[in-house]
Amino acid sequence: MMGNGLALTLSPDNLVKKMRPHYPFTALHIVWSRLDKQAKSLLDVGCGKGDPMSFINKHGSFDVTGVDLFQPYLEEAKRKAVYRRLVFGNALFLPFESKTFDTVICMELLEHLEEADGNLLLGELERVARKQILLTTPIGRYEQHAYDGNRYQEHKFIWTIGALRSQGYKIWGTGIRGLPRKEIRSQSIRFFRDGAYALGGVFSYYLPQLACHVVAEKKLNSK
Repeated sequence: MMGNGLALTLSPDNLVKKMRPHYPFTALHIVWSRLDKQAKSLLDVGCGKGDPMSFINKHGSFDVTGVDLFQPYLEEAKRKAVYRRLVFGNALFLPFESKTFDTVICMELLEHLEEADGNLLLGELERVARKQILLTTPIGRYEQHAYDGNRYQEHKFIWTIGALRSQGYKIWGTGIRGLPRKEIRSQSIRFFRDGAYALGGVFSYYLPQLACHVVAEKKLNSK
């Protein structure tokens, strides 16, 4: 008989969460594939609990700094042991000198800012990056309210593909628009929804207008 701990580990939710970064055409896999592997220093802006960086820096190959404005998330990120340092700070006023990091990664933060602040964020990312910026964000209608006791989790403004391209970013799609995004209680339905999301990425990667999320990359002239 399977023990409760093993059953929990092998639940559909946990299995999907564990395997998702390894699926081609998912956001984190695209970020990993586009990441300049010659980079030495990385900045993770809006690092949250550190889950994405646990995949990106699982081998400790990069000197990674994380910054976030919600202290409880930083405490959880610290336990992941994938960051060289963690900083409490505002992404609109990053406490770093210009051109400090080879690559700057910003996953699922842009949508939590009003449009004007989003533009400030993009400016800050470019200021502190030397070679590359990678960011992910949803597109299309996507409402989200605060949770985890974190008021910053609310979605404020969703950018368009055209607006990101006008900022000099190259775009790849992930997921497929039209799938339900709200919480679903049934594990089986969530499992199949996430599978459809991953399969849809095969098409939206090349046709981001079909996507519900995008990965955006901007390469900078190294100085």
